[in-house]
Amino acid sequence: MTATPAAFTRAGRNGRSHVTYTPTTVLGDTHTHLKIDIYYSKGGTNVWHGTTEPRGYWLSLGAVEVRENSIIETLSLRSDGFGKRIFLKGAASFSAKRFAEVVMMVRTAEAELVRLALVRDYSNVSKVAKEALGIAA
Repeated sequence: MTATPAAFTRAGRNGRSHVTYTPTTVLGDTHTHLKIDIYYSKGGTNVWHGTTEPRGYWLSLGAVEVRENSIIETLSLRSDGFGKRIFLKGAASFSAKRFAEVVMMVRTAEAELVRLALVRDYSNVSKVAKEALGIAA
């Protein structure tokens, strides 16, 4: 069996996403990493559930499998409901400079976000992330 890759980060292809993969054994044998994605979304109607989502910065959590040789991820659709999207802060338009600031501020709380996400304490994940941005939760 190959070793699990260490934690790593990467920017999204469009420059509006920053992803961190943290190795863990808590998610089971088939999910090797916790994926934390900070991204900007234009908002609008969500076709899956018909709601209107706000424009701005979001935090997404998910269980993924990362393979060492090609770093392929497979999103989990687990029956226990692991995974969450959290709206962080509204923004009328995208700014690369502001996005970099948001990423940097949220990453200061990353260790605590990982700890809370792995026990599925999503209300406190939201609270910690917003506090890192200087927003009262």
